[in-house]
Amino acid sequence: MAMANCERCGKLFVFLSIKLCPECREHEDKCLRRAREILMREPNLSIIELAERLGEPLELVEKFLREKRLTLKRRDGVNLACEICGKPISEGRRCTSCDLRMRRIADDIAAEGKRESREKMHSLSTIRKRSVGVEDEEE
Repeated sequence: MAMANCERCGKLFVFLSIKLCPECREHEDKCLRRAREILMREPNLSIIELAERLGEPLELVEKFLREKRLTLKRRDGVNLACEICGKPISEGRRCTSCDLRMRRIADDIAAEGKRESREKMHSLSTIRKRSVGVEDEEE
């Protein structure tokens, strides 16, 4: 059983997959629900206005945007940057072009792995022929 400190309050808790204790996670979930309700009524709020309406730090709203748990129509005031090239983005972790490039790289790596596994696969008869051929050459 892994233990960790909550990244929000610092409390020690049993770590499963999220770096927040159950209380802080519940608080964030409530804030997210409230943010969505506010945006349903007032869809053109900026990030700063939304944070003020929530009474929460701007960083929490930015976290929701980075995790793509929330989307804003107005992008002014959003200070997110692509983690690869630094280009300004309105949500997520990467801009569209870097995301596409990362997907291509991942596809290339997966395809290369498949090719290598095919090259390394041998039938039992091939292995036997090779082992017999090696023995014949040694004699």
